Amino acid sequence: MLDNNFQNTTSFIGFVQNGRIFNSYGQPLGYTTDEYNKAIDTAKGFEKILYDKGILTKPKTPEEINKELQETLKQTQSMMLEMSGTIGLLNEKVSKLENSNVKQAVTDDNSEQDPVPGKSASTKSGF
Repeated sequence: MLDNNFQNTTSFIGFVQNGRIFNSYGQPLGYTTDEYNKAIDTAKGFEKILYDKGILTKPKTPEEINKELQETLKQTQSMMLEMSGTIGLLNEKVSKLENSNVKQAVTDDNSEQDPVPGKSASTKSGF
């Protein structure tokens, strides 16, 4: 009779050869920790080469991102101040043009009026 402790137990029979783990049928299942660490070190070495050659760019740190954002905000504020000044100058020019157009219109209206009150400019005297 089987003991109940062995009914739910999973067993594994395998072997390790050249840093690889195989089951009892010779099928590869994985790698040892040493082989895994070698693969990671190799990948890191290639990554460093790619960074050095400029093929990959290192991700920015949060501090670098914050610094760039602050610089961008300062530039944006500076541009907005400059634009605000320009808008103010343009508003002044528009006001002056409107005032001069109003004065010109008033002057034009006055010159078209009759020089003598009560007599029309188009009426010619017969004398």
